[in-house]
Amino acid sequence: TTPHQFLMRLRIRMSCHALVYSDAPISVIALDHGFSDQSHFTHEFRVQTGVTPSEYRRSFRKGIS
Repeated sequence: TTPHQFLMRLRIRMSCHALVYSDAPISVIALDHGFSDQSHFTHEFRVQTGVTPSEYRRSFRKGIS
């Protein structure tokens, strides 16, 4: 694992928490976690998790409600 890969995984992991426990728009979560824009965030999120941020938020919020 390169330092860049480690940092990307960490940023994605932290954004997962924000997606589930925050009502902030995905674009705001992207910027808050160091991504240049929502498109870049969505691409990297899907590479790491296999789903989009919206899909992730929907699937995990079902279990919390």
